[in-house]
Amino acid sequence: MWLADGDEEPGERHAVESVRLSGSFALIKLKGIDDRTAAESVTGRWIRIRRSQCRTLPAGSYYLFELIGLKAVTAAGETVGTVREVLKAPGQDILVIDREGEDVLVPMVKEWIRSVDPPAGIVTVTTIEGLI
Repeated sequence: MWLADGDEEPGERHAVESVRLSGSFALIKLKGIDDRTAAESVTGRWIRIRRSQCRTLPAGSYYLFELIGLKAVTAAGETVGTVREVLKAPGQDILVIDREGEDVLVPMVKEWIRSVDPPAGIVTVTTIEGLI
């Protein structure tokens, strides 16, 4: 895997020594990062892996990174903008949609997200009075 700062490509390559699951988290031991101080030095960096290393998900499921760049449209087919980011929030994830330079924030809940189709490059959102 690679550790990167933001959009840095591709980052520094690190060998994975072990992985242990703890609840909904994965604890990853990297070769050469052998103590807490060394681990803290890489805190906040992005973890990158090859797409081919991702598990195949069940039908109707997707990885959050697959949402970036999707065209956001309404059920009527009107373009809202392009998904720029997915924010992790306590209650639910939030899509950040770039609408001509302005951010539109849409919670990732079934009332607001009608469908997500990464292969088609589209996420369909509910029209929200005053927001979309």
